[in-house]
Amino acid sequence: MGRSVIAIGLDSAEPSLVEAWMEAGQLPHLARLRAEGAYGRLSSSMPHHKAEVPWTCFLTGCSAQRLGYWGPIAYDPARYLVRDILAYDLVDPAPFYELGDAFRVAVLDMPQTRICDGVNGLQVLGWGSHSPQHASQSRPAGLLDELTARHGRHPLFGADNIMQWRDDSADRFVEGLCAGIARRAAIAVDLVGRERWNLFLAMFGESHSAGHALWHLSQPHPIGRWPRASRTDPLLEVMRGLDAAVGEIAAAAPGDAAVVVFSAHGVESNNMDLPSNLFLPELLYRWSFPGRMALASPRACPSLAAPARMSSRNIWLLDAWNLRDERNPLKPWLRRTVPHHLYGRLRLDRLSGPGQKTPLVQHPPGADYLAWLPASWYQPLWPEMKAFALPSFSDGYVRLNLRGREAAGRVERSAYKEVADEIAGLLAELRDARTGRPVVRDLLRVRSGATADDPGLPDADLVVEWDPEVTTDAVESPRFGRIGPAPYFRTGGHSNRGFLIARGPGFAPGGRLPDGDPLDLAPTLLDMLGAPIPGHCEGRSLRAPGA
Repeated sequence: MGRSVIAIGLDSAEPSLVEAWMEAGQLPHLARLRAEGAYGRLSSSMPHHKAEVPWTCFLTGCSAQRLGYWGPIAYDPARYLVRDILAYDLVDPAPFYELGDAFRVAVLDMPQTRICDGVNGLQVLGWGSHSPQHASQSRPAGLLDELTARHGRHPLFGADNIMQWRDDSADRFVEGLCAGIARRAAIAVDLVGRERWNLFLAMFGESHSAGHALWHLSQPHPIGRWPRASRTDPLLEVMRGLDAAVGEIAAAAPGDAAVVVFSAHGVESNNMDLPSNLFLPELLYRWSFPGRMALASPRACPSLAAPARMSSRNIWLLDAWNLRDERNPLKPWLRRTVPHHLYGRLRLDRLSGPGQKTPLVQHPPGADYLAWLPASWYQPLWPEMKAFALPSFSDGYVRLNLRGREAAGRVERSAYKEVADEIAGLLAELRDARTGRPVVRDLLRVRSGATADDPGLPDADLVVEWDPEVTTDAVESPRFGRIGPAPYFRTGGHSNRGFLIARGPGFAPGGRLPDGDPLDLAPTLLDMLGAPIPGHCEGRSLRAPGA
């Protein structure tokens, strides 16, 4: 059967925390693998789009620009609409583990992929993965049902989120994640024991879910920590469950099998959700319509005394929606106190006078997957704006309303650079309303000019990278005033940092790997298998040559 590689992905496990907890003896199984093998950090060569494509890049070995896939949200300039296109189709190129008859391969709960005809083995997708972006299915067809009947369902599949202002919600959330980890580990051990696989690839998404929801209960964050019923660090508790799962799977592997544990990206204090999806679209709205405000104005958010908290309803979508600017001071109070269903039934929006109706879409359409992104609420106004923010799961995306490209373009092609420069200046002035620190670290000008039309480029013309050291719920523009404070949606966001632990031939015990890129993961695994590395792979193997 040849070589055997057991590869375990820990989605969004933050390397700085993993390293500290290994050193403190909190993650003994990972620490043992590191001592018996080699360890290295991974850092994406694409600092932008850090939250949307890491696993697609891992699956294909290709960058977003090579694939022409920058995330699951696509923009249509003919209709000024965005839609969810889900995962990359993985046809050309196919996932790296589609190796044909020469290799026996098993894949468990890998997100953002599909059932592949060229996999000689088994595939179980959507048992309990975070944001799978595919249907729950398996090959052989009955395998998923068999494993679920034997080991149980994931308690939080499709519901791995949290009511972050309630301790009991956090406790139940951690319990559900840890139960899911234990069950997936049992499934993995079951499958590993069925035969000797050349490649066994399993993904754990609980570190991703935990990083988003529990950051403020584990690490420094502006909203601070508050007493909880359980006095443990909940993020560490989840990582300890993952560490135990890694130990179980490694113990079940053949004695001569190589073992790899990796993450393609990490997590940090969330500096993207509010800036990309609330502050940026509102700033561009005020810039396009001087003298007007739509969301999170000083009238709607009068106080900077303390970080904004969610209401007793604990539904971020509604709390953000209730930050609409109003000249009637009674309406914001009513929105905060009257149940949402009664507010609409009583038609309390009639309290607005002539010309005071909100310019945003008239209600957050709950059935719309993108409705929770406030950037999408400005969509009816995009044809009238000079530039607007596209909905994003990570960095800020600015699209110019360009004549001849957009259906109702307002920016002349000859003014493309001038308008982009003006937006750059506007963003450079933007400050944390509490500390005065700049909130933008970098601005990527995606296109060289108005006529650049490479299909590999993202929809955005400008990509805003927010300073990861600035986490704020309010910003201040010297020209357009304060935006916020607004309640945090998720306290943890993504970093472009990952890691690799590898034990086996070509990895010296206690060794340090060269600094790598997530694009190096697929070539490394293929090299460990003795499989050819396709020419489209942009990374390199991190394994010692000739091993």
